Amino acid sequence: GIPPKRDRIIRPLIGVWRSQIEDYCRTFGLVPRIDHTNFEFGTQRNWMRGHLIPELEEKSSDFKNRILRTIDILREELDLREEWVEKAKREFVVASGPSRVVLKKEGIAGLPLAVLRRIVRDITRTLGASGQDIGFEETEEILHGVLDGASFSKDLPGKLRVEKGPETIAFLKKG
Repeated sequence: GIPPKRDRIIRPLIGVWRSQIEDYCRTFGLVPRIDHTNFEFGTQRNWMRGHLIPELEEKSSDFKNRILRTIDILREELDLREEWVEKAKREFVVASGPSRVVLKKEGIAGLPLAVLRRIVRDITRTLGASGQDIGFEETEEILHGVLDGASFSKDLPGKLRVEKGPETIAFLKKG
């Protein structure tokens, strides 16, 4: 979900359901602004809001509260993972520039897989690849090659290349 605060953007009503806002507006005679595109169910997000969530609410009256609690837990765990990722990058990144990021290899296999996945994602995006260029499958292939004992090099989507040397793992931006 969208965090209640990211950088300078604060969303004070992110944990408030639409029905609660509509009730508040009715109580105080306010007319809420309505984005009519929210009722166009051609997008997955709008279909879920308009069809799936109401159906789940019928089956479990506490559904919304459970979802909010789960989002809070996941957000806290994501924050913790990000702290681990930043700490790991400080420890393992030995060189960084606009066309390359180099990691020391020693000890990297001891990092949690979730941290390694995020490091690969961050590095490839820093070098200009999009999430569509380097998705889950590509990330897993990179990690398998990097963590395996054999030498490894691979051209990646987004004009990137990864090379595992005896002591380092280099992510390179090609030409």
